[in-house]
Amino acid sequence: MTGHGNRPTRSLITDPGFAASLFKGQAAAMVMSDEARAASLAATLAAHPKPGAHGGDVFVFACGSLMWNPFIEFVERIPARTVGYRRSLCLSSDVGRGTAELPGLMFGMEPGGSAVGFALRIAADKVAHELEVLWRLEMISNAYAPRWLAIRMGGERAHAVAFVINKAHPRYAGGLDFTTVVERVATARGSFGTCYEYVSRAHEALAAAGMRDRPLEQVVTAARARMAASAGTGEPD
Repeated sequence: MTGHGNRPTRSLITDPGFAASLFKGQAAAMVMSDEARAASLAATLAAHPKPGAHGGDVFVFACGSLMWNPFIEFVERIPARTVGYRRSLCLSSDVGRGTAELPGLMFGMEPGGSAVGFALRIAADKVAHELEVLWRLEMISNAYAPRWLAIRMGGERAHAVAFVINKAHPRYAGGLDFTTVVERVATARGSFGTCYEYVSRAHEALAAAGMRDRPLEQVVTAARARMAASAGTGEPD
């Protein structure tokens, strides 16, 4: 139904001109400087609740596109559940998965509830480099606040880096009604492809591992129906 778009690859993300090419005009002011991004990463690593745990390996909680487009190197991908934070389509996207005229939505973690996803385990000797690559995409602006979230991996407990939405950011879009969310997911398209692809592939990644996110399923099902209805009446998607 949809193509794969120009999804962000590792080579694209690590290109020095990546941020500037993605955000242009007034939006360029939102891009974090290299210094600010490095400071954010250093502060996050220093705040690890249990430094040295797991032999120095670090877990990253994949809740969105990292589940199906994991551009960082890791040694293990483990089904996991967060404690106290949920997945939410709460970040307005007017570049990658939408436009200023028709913005899409992207995932962020919000307080309350829980979420299933994957814990990506990064080897201790690769932590600094791989997180620097991750920060180049996830912290391209300050739309997220990196946090160590408590997770459960089967019977094991750990902490994983996750990206919690910054509610003070102008692109924060929490609290949208279901109909608006579905409309955005079904119709928005940006430089990385359709919003529907971004959302549905997260759903597919979870389903392939035998995990369910019912609110996400409801959005995907409704968006698919909206797209089919538009195709049936000749309306553009």
